[in-house]
Amino acid sequence: MSTSSIATIKLNVGGIIYQVSKSLLEKFPGSLLERCASNTWNEGGDEVFIEGNANRFQYVLDFMRHGEVILPKGESGQAFLKEMEYYGIECDDTLVHNINTPKFLPLVNIMKGNKKEKILDYTAAVIASDVIKVAGTEMLGGERSSFTMEYHDTSPTATGLPGAEQKIIYKYLLHYKNDLKSIIDMINHQISMVGLQVTTINHPPDAFGRVNPWANVTVKSLV
Repeated sequence: MSTSSIATIKLNVGGIIYQVSKSLLEKFPGSLLERCASNTWNEGGDEVFIEGNANRFQYVLDFMRHGEVILPKGESGQAFLKEMEYYGIECDDTLVHNINTPKFLPLVNIMKGNKKEKILDYTAAVIASDVIKVAGTEMLGGERSSFTMEYHDTSPTATGLPGAEQKIIYKYLLHYKNDLKSIIDMINHQISMVGLQVTTINHPPDAFGRVNPWANVTVKSLV
């Protein structure tokens, strides 16, 4: 089989095997990893050894997929940036978040408690805040009576949330899809005072019936 027909490549990073799509690596032309996916580096098979930090590489892949990364407790942001420099991938420090930073502390507390009610409350509070913020732009001048916000698993949208935080909200909405009515009620309790109401939250399917990687939140004006 020719290497050009191989869809994935095995990267042996410090002794740990990561199987990665070549299409992901090719999004970073000129990088060490993109060269690993090239025919020049891969003529002998589908595995390439890389002298790198085996555990940290999972966060490198997260960054490559999502354009930013949330590092766990104990993982150094500066060490991560050095690793990215080694791989030849441009990465601004504003795109590297640590779970211990203030804006992620509510999430930490939620996960420590592992309480479904707290997760639903957190999700509703974030969306309610976004609804009020986005409504100021979408309904400016009273020209529109409704709008739809999107929470993506893959990219930031007009909500203004960083991509990593959007991904958290998206995953909560997907995981607790049987509780969407409760989430809507909690949101509306917070936004009805400003004349807004969330009517639906859904995960629209694509043409083949598969769930798209985003959730739609439809909002209307009560005024």
